[in-house]
Amino acid sequence: MAPSLVTAQALIDNRKKFRRNLLTSWMGLKEALNARHACNLAGIPTYISPEKAVKAFMHMVIYQRVQALLQEIPPSLPFSTSPEIRAQCRTLIKQAKERGRQTLTHSETAQVLEAYGIPTAPSVYLTNPDEALARAMEIPRH
Repeated sequence: MAPSLVTAQALIDNRKKFRRNLLTSWMGLKEALNARHACNLAGIPTYISPEKAVKAFMHMVIYQRVQALLQEIPPSLPFSTSPEIRAQCRTLIKQAKERGRQTLTHSETAQVLEAYGIPTAPSVYLTNPDEALARAMEIPRH
């Protein structure tokens, strides 16, 4: 029940001693208004109700947790390849360059991805309608 402005001034004068964030909540009319104003001028966050101060505090907690999560390094994926697989991939890339292409075809890209352990959806490459019909007949019907 100390006077709000006197309490606010004591907080302002001693805020460097606080190791944590300082949030204030001043309830009331004239005295509280003066205390809020003094804290605002000093750069100390102040709220009109304890609930709003707690809500602000929780936003800070969540922000800190999210920042910590963003700093985490994802676990390494198990990965192994061989010189033969790397050579095969380099050959695919070299052949594309020799043909004047800047990118791999869908089929070539899938081969490189699968060689490095990245799964891809199966694809079928057809050149005419008869091949399409023949492949369609091979699809199991349920």
